[in-house]
Amino acid sequence: MEQELDQFGNSIRISNSEGRQISTTRSTRNSYFLFMGEVYSFSMLCENEEIKVYYKSNSSDAILQRDRYGRLFLYFYDEYDFDRVDHLWVLVADSTDADKMVNVTRLSRTRIPFIAADGENWVGATEISQR
Repeated sequence: MEQELDQFGNSIRISNSEGRQISTTRSTRNSYFLFMGEVYSFSMLCENEEIKVYYKSNSSDAILQRDRYGRLFLYFYDEYDFDRVDHLWVLVADSTDADKMVNVTRLSRTRIPFIAADGENWVGATEISQR
């Protein structure tokens, strides 16, 4: 497993899974990071345009969003016992893909590529490596 840094000083871990090289960039919620060749940050993701709301409550959301680059993400927000908060943006092909994805189990939501964050400080961007 290789470890390197991106141009913003974030660590990148490269691993092999099912014959593919997978890279995961570990950042903070206050830092920029690269994802699929574009610059992202947690605050930029929070500004995504809402396209379709599947459900939205105080403790759980599922929303189809479009980012500033025109990419579609299915965004999940979940609170667990008020001590853990998870944010997850899963790249989807289109609204039909999002409609199917919204009904999968929580473990299946982390389909590559995706961006995950917690309620406190970290952000992780996982994609198929371009190296």
